[in-house]
Amino acid sequence: MFTDNQDDTSKHSRVCIITGANSGIGLEAAKQISDKGYEVILACRSESRGKKAENDIKDLNPSANVKFMKLDLGSLDSIRHFVDDFHATGKPLHVLCNNAGLETSGYQQTEDGFEMTLGVNHLGHFLLTHLLLEDLKKTAERGEDVRIVVTASEVHNPKSPGGDRGVPAHIDLDNVMVTDPDSYDSWLTYKNSKLANVLFTYELARRLKDSGITANCLCPGFIPETGLLRDISMMRRFALYLVLPLLKWKGVVRTVKDGGETVAMVATDEKLKGVSGKYYVNTEEKESSKESYDKEIAIGFWKISENFVKLDEKYKIPAVM
Repeated sequence: MFTDNQDDTSKHSRVCIITGANSGIGLEAAKQISDKGYEVILACRSESRGKKAENDIKDLNPSANVKFMKLDLGSLDSIRHFVDDFHATGKPLHVLCNNAGLETSGYQQTEDGFEMTLGVNHLGHFLLTHLLLEDLKKTAERGEDVRIVVTASEVHNPKSPGGDRGVPAHIDLDNVMVTDPDSYDSWLTYKNSKLANVLFTYELARRLKDSGITANCLCPGFIPETGLLRDISMMRRFALYLVLPLLKWKGVVRTVKDGGETVAMVATDEKLKGVSGKYYVNTEEKESSKESYDKEIAIGFWKISENFVKLDEKYKIPAVM
């Protein structure tokens, strides 16, 4: 049960917020994390699907401590309201899983006028993380294990399957946000958003060094059954249908349960306590793309992201020189 007592944290189990937890990898990760005794907040855009996910988890595990809270990552106002609502519960925060993601079939904009894919996959989580950072720091100051987990994807890497198709992912600091619908490439934009996730994680790890907060990212694998592909074009869907048997035969395709396991591992595994600035694929540490390690791009993109979300000075994290 939620409590309004902001001072007595001794009664609380470890608390995890996971975005996009109403379906797919997020839902499976929420199940697995709650099974480990964590109190899990399902941060989802749809109230009906979020509450259904809450009930489904409790049906499987009646002792699961899970709760839906409304969050639309495509709305900066919604993100701020979510943080206010979380603060009203008086709960500590141990783990923030920035998991939600989407790829659109055509050019769309968020409520604030950002291109939808980058707006949700990166900017929404960028703001959410900053607004919850003080909560994470307070928990870390008590000597508790505190983690930020970001769900990225291997497609950010031009040398990976999928990442090698079409124009490679790249963050152009002079042209970060797609504004021309006629030149819109949904696959490239998605790949760029996943590169943004990795760049953000590594820069976050550098800026939070010695704070007691770790930041790691992961690729849950190629999982066609997730809701991520719900908005792709019919042509892409047909191509996927044709190639899927081959991918399954090669062992490339993973299940939602597998993907949820990767998220849960990075969020909870004792072996990763104190480990930061790493990238995991299918529960194993891997190297990410060459560009993802470019500190100059990371810092420049960070500053642009701060400006996009109009981040208040009090929430800014100084860069490490």
